[in-house]
Order: sequence, then C-alpha cells, then structure tokens
Amino acid sequence: MRAVYGASLSVAPNPRAELLSFGGSSPAGVELAARHAEVYAVPTLPLTATRRHIARVSR
Repeated sequence: MRAVYGASLSVAPNPRAELLSFGGSSPAGVELAARHAEVYAVPTLPLTATRRHIARVSR
C-alpha cells in the first residue's frame, strides 16, 4: 500500500444540503449513480480500469 501526501480535494459539498453518495458496479447501479449521485464510490481497480469505470458513470 502506498501513502498519499499533500493531496487535496478540489470540490466540496454544500454544507446546507443533503449529499447523495452511491457505490455499485452493476449496470443498473452505474445507471442510477450516473443519474442521481453527487458522490460515487469507485471500486478498487487498476488505474486504467478505474478511468473507464468513472467514464461509464459520468455519462
């Protein structure tokens, strides 16, 4: 396992609003996340597969 130092998040949730987070990689789960989730829990995959997975959800 590698440690990450000095990382920062460039987006922040609105503290006065509910935040919908979602995880799941089934076709139905990805479709639901793409339409409604504000935060998506990405499965642990190699970097290229992670990028492809994020692209599926970002549609």
